[in-house]
Amino acid sequence: MHARIQRLKERVFAMDDRTVFLERLTLMKRGYEKHRDKSPALRYALILDEVLANISIPIDTDDLLAGRVRETVPTDRDNQALADIAEYYRTECPEAVNTRARDAFGVVAAPSWFSTAGHLTVSWETLLAKGMTGVRDLAEARREEIVPTAPNARQQTEFLDAVIVCCDAVTGLAGRYAEELDSRARQEQNDDTRLRLEATRDTLRQVPAGPATSFREALQSVWFLDLIMHQVCGARDYAPGRMDQYLYDFYARDLEQGLLTDDDAIELLQNFFIHTVEISGLSDHTHGAEFFNYTATMPVKRSLCRDSVQYLVLAGQTPDGRDASNDLSALILDAIDDIRTKSPTIIIRYHDGINRDFWLKACDVMHRSLNNIGIYNDETVIEAFVRCGVKPEDAINYSHYGCCNPAIPGKDAQIREDQRNLPKILELTLNDGFDPVSQKQRGPHTGEPDEFTTFDDLMAAFKTQMSASITGAIAGGAAFYERYVADRPFSFESCLLEGCVEMAMDCNDPARNPTEGGPGYIHYTVAAAGLATTTDSLAAIRQLVYEDKAISFGELKDALASNFEHDELLRLRLQNKCAKYGNDDDYADSIASDIGETFCDEVLHHRDEYPTLGLCWPLLYSYHRYRSCGLSTGATPDGRKAFDPVSENHSPVNGCDQKGLSALINTLGKLGEAFRSTPGGGLTINVHPTALMVEDGAGVLADVLETYFEKGGLYVQPNIIDRDTLIEAQLHPEKHRDLLVRVTGYSAYFVTLSPESQDNIIARFAHTS
Repeated sequence: MHARIQRLKERVFAMDDRTVFLERLTLMKRGYEKHRDKSPALRYALILDEVLANISIPIDTDDLLAGRVRETVPTDRDNQALADIAEYYRTECPEAVNTRARDAFGVVAAPSWFSTAGHLTVSWETLLAKGMTGVRDLAEARREEIVPTAPNARQQTEFLDAVIVCCDAVTGLAGRYAEELDSRARQEQNDDTRLRLEATRDTLRQVPAGPATSFREALQSVWFLDLIMHQVCGARDYAPGRMDQYLYDFYARDLEQGLLTDDDAIELLQNFFIHTVEISGLSDHTHGAEFFNYTATMPVKRSLCRDSVQYLVLAGQTPDGRDASNDLSALILDAIDDIRTKSPTIIIRYHDGINRDFWLKACDVMHRSLNNIGIYNDETVIEAFVRCGVKPEDAINYSHYGCCNPAIPGKDAQIREDQRNLPKILELTLNDGFDPVSQKQRGPHTGEPDEFTTFDDLMAAFKTQMSASITGAIAGGAAFYERYVADRPFSFESCLLEGCVEMAMDCNDPARNPTEGGPGYIHYTVAAAGLATTTDSLAAIRQLVYEDKAISFGELKDALASNFEHDELLRLRLQNKCAKYGNDDDYADSIASDIGETFCDEVLHHRDEYPTLGLCWPLLYSYHRYRSCGLSTGATPDGRKAFDPVSENHSPVNGCDQKGLSALINTLGKLGEAFRSTPGGGLTINVHPTALMVEDGAGVLADVLETYFEKGGLYVQPNIIDRDTLIEAQLHPEKHRDLLVRVTGYSAYFVTLSPESQDNIIARFAHTS
């Protein structure tokens, strides 16, 4: 690692996660006061311009790629000023306040039309080929074509005017950076430092305003826009996507012409990686702002960071189905292996024809405990995308924008998602649609369980409740996003999403969907949490109630209602003596397969029912919500106590997969039909490092993963670490500050996680393979 990169990395680890980007909030308010009477689209753009024209220009002389924001630890005075801003918006534009969009202080600090859900991958190819000036020229030309009397003329004109203002704002900020770099270079006494500042200055005079002409310019252009979207637009998880594809020509050409070495390229990439950590902080976003009282006296114990995971996708296939891995793919692995930052998270797209050397290199990096790599199976994912309504030529180019959510780069709009809680649906089934936790009728009347004469009757009632839950979620989502789109006629991301400028429409406009003849996609993810908890619960009921007749439904319901207060022996029997998902046991696995297929089919039944909502995609996925789902769910028939977390993603219940990794892989293979209908989902496999301490550890890991994919597996993220190390890191965090672990679809530094998250990860290692 270069000394410059090492210094930058050390500064990252010295960051204070209590810092926030105060300038953004104060400048946004100033922009609103200036332009409040403008149309919402133009007002958005002018406020963005106000921020970019006035924020500070921090320069680090070690940087090869410029671009960061000035964050500070808020004082009591700052806290009060920001509380005043929130109150201003509540009183001056209460109709526009979006209670979902909250700043790092946990208070509303922006009108709804300046909020964005983020979580997408823009068309980096468009940026690199056209530059922001090229996008601006396209908008101007399109504006000239609009017929004033056309039905949508005013809306289209306002949209294109906003695009023009945003493009100018971005190039203006780059110009300010170039001026500051020039000023610093003229004052610099050290020749090497001066030359570096001048080179960065010259880069920013070319990009992002114009097309990139070199590898360095391309990386700088991508980073500059990435920074603006995260820090100024203010959302999480904008992804660099398939970087080895859109940067390869720049890399190869510079290499051939002697303008770049592999060593140079690695240093530039590592500078980019460090920047991605700078904007997210060291801490985990679930251990942050919601615990912070903005009126509290400093210092605080909780992090304010808005962790924004960035996903970098490698390999996969080209549009004609050839292997897409290349020399840059391998170089990116070398760069991340050397620097070992938590961001970006690396996604490998595996397929049968993947270059063997690259695949073994990736497995070698993983087997040496770099726990921020996940792998998708192209054969399963591409088919799932097509079933979900994506054109095959787009599906083969899929990327990844957040956690376990693949998407179509350059075409997909901002994230839209809903979480369904399968154990809760089972709880409703056991109570005729009544929720004993909220004491309300939440589902349809499907009958009392003691009236069900067979297990099939119970499953039929469960599926009816599931169908009602999905139907309600989708109808509710459609109503919400109809209002959402009306409030947000413009999003900055639209400047760099295919078809938006050409059609003069925002990325959230339903006309972008292929069902409406559009060139892009809007999709609504309906995810299922707690598959294993539900499976184990139904397996226990089938065994103890219907087959062994060891207990009655009345006895089971009484035990659940009392949270097993007087039935500990029954709870232990349910927990330890019944079949469990994850052990290659058809008794349980057949139930999981039935649930998974039914859930996916139900979601796809509504696939294109609501144009405003977009295409409905199913996921067997929970993210962190396995905890919140647990908090709303009483005791379950698998022996889980009330309000404990439900199972995560499509992983087994912690500690219940007791027959090793091969058995788990066989279980997951039985979900193959469901996997071919869901383009995303999560599975963490925990492997003890000693299992790979053999002569060819990387080859062993490669064989295991390939077996999983051959059986129809969807996605896997290895955690190669031992329980003792995790416990040691809990006790002595100062000795393990750079220990990376997989959390749920992303990686984090273990010592920055909340105690609850740490304990959950340790619990996964009860039976490490």
